[in-house]
Amino acid sequence: MKKILTILIVLCFNNFLYAASSDMQASSCAPNGVTNVIKEKMNPRKFWIDQMLTADRMVAYWVNGEGAGEEGPPDTVYDCNIKNKDNPIERQKCVSYVKGEVEFWRRCGAHARQMCKLNGGFC
Repeated sequence: MKKILTILIVLCFNNFLYAASSDMQASSCAPNGVTNVIKEKMNPRKFWIDQMLTADRMVAYWVNGEGAGEEGPPDTVYDCNIKNKDNPIERQKCVSYVKGEVEFWRRCGAHARQMCKLNGGFC
């Protein structure tokens, strides 16, 4: 009965599943939000594989500007240094932000890889 209820809840939130699939808590890299918790409980191996792939993609996005969407590539550390060469305060803010994003995605990618292995995945 519990599993049927969980499936019904997932079906109700089906429109939100894809958009929320990469949401991880910043402090722990755990699933963030009801939808992700349900997805992780229903198929933990698939959930963590998806998170690992998302994290790898996001590291490439922030380090190299690869895989940008409609808004274009993000500023990389190199871009921060070029765009703000005359303003050291803005340059440091930009560099800190980019490095923070890269660190978050690397940390959460390592966590997702570990959780994938613990749930029987070949990660």
